[in-house]
Amino acid sequence: MYCYGRNEPVTEGAGVPLTHEVLAPRSAVEDDDEGLELVRAAYPALWATALNRWLRPGPPNQIGMLYASSYLVQTGGTCWAIDPILPSSLIPDWPAVDAQPLRQLSFVLLTHAHSDHFDGGLLAMLAASGVALIVPDHMLELVRDRVRPARRQVLVARSGIPLTVAGVDILPFDGFHKARDDAGTLSGIESTGYYIVAGGRNLVFPGDARHYDPLTLPDLPGVPDYLFAHLWLGRGAALAPEPPLLDAYGRFVVRWRAKHIYLAHLHQVSRPLTDRWTERHVEMVRQHLKQIDVPVKVEGLGPGQQVKW
Repeated sequence: MYCYGRNEPVTEGAGVPLTHEVLAPRSAVEDDDEGLELVRAAYPALWATALNRWLRPGPPNQIGMLYASSYLVQTGGTCWAIDPILPSSLIPDWPAVDAQPLRQLSFVLLTHAHSDHFDGGLLAMLAASGVALIVPDHMLELVRDRVRPARRQVLVARSGIPLTVAGVDILPFDGFHKARDDAGTLSGIESTGYYIVAGGRNLVFPGDARHYDPLTLPDLPGVPDYLFAHLWLGRGAALAPEPPLLDAYGRFVVRWRAKHIYLAHLHQVSRPLTDRWTERHVEMVRQHLKQIDVPVKVEGLGPGQQVKW
């Protein structure tokens, strides 16, 4: 059983072919703020492409990106998502897109409460359609206030306590979003990451990270096949020739020992250029790992792109 066939396909932008590539020109998105208008114009087609790919028969397992850190997943016919949002909730005058096909989700995983990961309006629509919500314990009050789901729809994610939902095995763990101050103390927003076994693969989603302490990595029950790490090389450092956390981040992602590493949270156009990470920064990480002789393949995963197996 697949996600397709229960709704009409999303209307694709005129003349825009289905493709796994980012639809906006990468050089413009990377080099100057004019890229915002290019992405704005291309986004409805990008959204439709991602949903049509998800709805159609094809590879039984796929992970695609609806936005910088919004994952749309199908594994073994089960449809689920991590932190789905509509960019219009972040950016004024962003073009409208059709979110109705997302009602076919079996469940949604949430990681933390920042607005680029938590869209209360979209989640309320999904909850009203019967989609289950996997909610970290530190987000329960927020979800109850903003989404108001039925009690039976909410499963609480607690670090280290496994869940199985619709045939997908989920192990939540403490996230890395808290930042370390000069005294070495961690402070900031709580977050949750997930180790997931689905589609015959071990998947790891650490979520947003602001510290890269190797001693805080969770003890996972298996070696990850795919790591989906969010790129962040320092606050306001995206235009720096060598961002300050390049080495720490590179060493952080390889410590997961994943067979394949994908760097996400790219092209978040709601951020200023100084905090907007792109394929140029993916290449920085790739080259740095080569310099320190770490033989690992690193790829970027931006909006409109997907991994399939």
